[in-house]
Amino acid sequence: MNLEKINLDEGLQEAREYISNKITNAADEMLKEQENALRQASSIERQFFQVYKKLVMALANQTAEQVLRTVNLLSTKPSSYVVVEDNKIYVTVPLPDYHIPGYSKSVVDTISEADIEGNFWQAVAALNPSKRIANESLGFLEVEAEVVNGKFIRQFDGKWVVLNDESYDIFQDISEKHKNLMNVQGDASTRMLIKIGPEARNLEFGIFGVPDSEVFSDNVDHLSVDTADLNDASILIEYEPYWSNTDSSARPCHSVIDSTPYRNMSTDSKSFCNAAFAYVRRCGNNGATISMPSLCNSMM
Repeated sequence: MNLEKINLDEGLQEAREYISNKITNAADEMLKEQENALRQASSIERQFFQVYKKLVMALANQTAEQVLRTVNLLSTKPSSYVVVEDNKIYVTVPLPDYHIPGYSKSVVDTISEADIEGNFWQAVAALNPSKRIANESLGFLEVEAEVVNGKFIRQFDGKWVVLNDESYDIFQDISEKHKNLMNVQGDASTRMLIKIGPEARNLEFGIFGVPDSEVFSDNVDHLSVDTADLNDASILIEYEPYWSNTDSSARPCHSVIDSTPYRNMSTDSKSFCNAAFAYVRRCGNNGATISMPSLCNSMM
């Protein structure tokens, strides 16, 4: 069908009818062939086929409708599906709004509630070979803790606490036997990483808690140290974009590793850059490759 030689509206109507018939007829023919093959099948198999038939026809009809919605764009003004904003051109097309029997939400509703960009970056990180290498270096069933800026501590079970006592030795409440199970890397004043293996499960490691997946066992009130939970903090406006903006150089990791704890450490330029350094390293170990903020180029 040559749409350039006939009236556009008439051509579109013919195209709509052709598309609808082509899709639904193809599905109907396929089902008839399958139904003929099931004539000698059991009663249960034939009953199941009737359910399957209704599902296939429902999807075929919705597929035809989706294609027709796309064709209909040809008869509308470009302004309805082309948007120019900030020197960027966006072209929108209808999403396949399938309604599958047995599900209360359509595909579009499900997609609308999902963080598509975040899911994309999670997939990129998961497929990054550096994550596999990092996992191999970490070892099977090993877990890690972290110290940033000398006072922000991520315990083995993931909870963050803040040291309010600068004189406190983070290893002083850990027995020598348990210290020997710790693999310590880096400097606590910037970023220290502590790893332990499966043989250290359920043992106590002082300020780093007990690696047993039980949050209540990480309480440090019994230790001779003043601590607090790492809560939301007011930070300078120039630090905020790196931790939250969609155009941040750290965006590929925002959906992989939560940036909130590191954001809350950024109370001044030094703590901001140390937090960013720790975040970049942790993201890299999880497959998300990001760069340091430009503000820290002269400091690191």
